[in-house]
Amino acid sequence: MRAELGPGLTSPGPLADTEVVRKIREGGRVTVDDQLLQEVAYRYWFYTQPGQPSGAIKRMAEDFGRPQETIRTWVSRARKEQWLGPSVKGRAGAEAGPKLRKTLEMWESLAEASVPLTAEEHMRYFGKPPGPPASGEDQDSGQSDG
Repeated sequence: MRAELGPGLTSPGPLADTEVVRKIREGGRVTVDDQLLQEVAYRYWFYTQPGQPSGAIKRMAEDFGRPQETIRTWVSRARKEQWLGPSVKGRAGAEAGPKLRKTLEMWESLAEASVPLTAEEHMRYFGKPPGPPASGEDQDSGQSDG
């Protein structure tokens, strides 16, 4: 059974402007560390959710500005490092591995607890910059001026 997106988890959106992302965009070799594998695993897991269009590897290649074969290598490494679950022969997609499940649970807790995050943390965890509160949040206590 595939994990469902929780209320605080949204489309990955553009890559946050972090040191690893800057290195990726510069080209050349990149250290494949847990930060990169987490991003790769989340995007692959998200892009292969039911209802998402096909072509996860192609979209990730566009996101990272890297060839599709590099993305396949990174996804494979994410599986080996337990960010993603095992593959099913002939099918795109993956279960979240133990490391990604732990990360997703942490992100959901942060969202539910309304923990303040820096703009960079928000981009990294939710794939989008912090925006204005949803209607009804952080508004006055309901007292009128008149």
